[in-house]
Amino acid sequence: MTASLRVRLGHNLNFWRCVSFSLMAASSCFVPYVTVFFDLVGSSSEEVGILASVVPLVNFLVAPLWSAMADRTNRYRDVFIVCLLGSGLAAAALPLSSSFAVSLAIVLVFSMFRAAHFPLSDTFFLSALGADKSGYGRIRMFGTAGWAVFAAVIGRIVDVTSESSFVIFFACGMAFTALLLSLVGPALPNQEKAENIPLSQQLALLKDWRVLMFLGHATVIGAALSIISNFLFLHLKDLDGNNTINGLSLTCSCLFEVPAFFFSKPLLNRFGTRFMLLISQLALILRLSMYPILDNPWWVLPIETLHGLMFGCLWPAALSYVARLTPPGLAASAQGVFSAVFWGLGGCAGAVIGGYVKQLWGAKILFFGTAVAIFANLALLMLTFSDGSNGRKDSSYQVLADKEATVARDVNA
Repeated sequence: MTASLRVRLGHNLNFWRCVSFSLMAASSCFVPYVTVFFDLVGSSSEEVGILASVVPLVNFLVAPLWSAMADRTNRYRDVFIVCLLGSGLAAAALPLSSSFAVSLAIVLVFSMFRAAHFPLSDTFFLSALGADKSGYGRIRMFGTAGWAVFAAVIGRIVDVTSESSFVIFFACGMAFTALLLSLVGPALPNQEKAENIPLSQQLALLKDWRVLMFLGHATVIGAALSIISNFLFLHLKDLDGNNTINGLSLTCSCLFEVPAFFFSKPLLNRFGTRFMLLISQLALILRLSMYPILDNPWWVLPIETLHGLMFGCLWPAALSYVARLTPPGLAASAQGVFSAVFWGLGGCAGAVIGGYVKQLWGAKILFFGTAVAIFANLALLMLTFSDGSNGRKDSSYQVLADKEATVARDVNA
């Protein structure tokens, strides 16, 4: 392929929609099923919690290093391909694990490569859009579709084949995504000059008590979502559930995320950030409270529709609030800190604490206790939080939401 064709393909938004679909489809083949696999090979709940905590912790530490390497060398494609293939190979080695120590080493290597997936993919998507970043969601929505479709399909395939077959599909998905990326040039489609923000200015954000309080609330919510992500499927397995149900539950949560994100803009503009945070945490409390009373695993499907309401209200409101607190020129840094705290620290805490609590008292106590923690978090938030935006248009959200509101599946993924 000639250089000019690679450049034109790099500017083609439909190409990046295909990359988004492929990347998230492959991720859906691994993330939901790995904790169940560890449980089946004899790992204790505490060990599962430790293994699950490695991914968000390493992501928090390593992702900036991969991004810095790509910036310094200007070979974003090559760094991305190395990380895709590295994570695929590490995942393929998982069934060969013979002990907890070996599993920990494999997950550590896997997490180091996977940490770059979503920061680099988002960098490509936003660069391909050029000056108008508002079309980010129209690329990222294809990733949500890939996750929803393949999560259900792979769940059924795992049920009729073997519990470790999901790693094969993940590795193949990583290889296919890397193949797609090899069709474009090594640099970004629309190269923009990077901003160098002094570390002292970034740390100054943490001097604002409102930022510290909000990051504390975000950590608690992130921990709760981590507990659901890592231990819900184990709870369903105890109820004689299977991977078909697991996959369909993910599809339900994804499908209801779409309308929630669609209506989040007018709701936020009309009612403000405080109201949106209230609705999101009430939905999370209701969701967590219903897990302990499940007696039929199929009932998890309607429960998981609450995820769409919860996340569709939470993420846009949180992003807009952080943007309002951020001094000029530090928007990207502030959003990076929020995401790292939410998915990294919160995700790690939820995995470790959740594994410990489940080991001692079981999944029902774990979910009920998490619901109580979110209720306390919500009560404290309502007493201390004031955004001053109720009943008026949130201009920060107008600028930010179109390109960042759907960033959600980085998550947990």
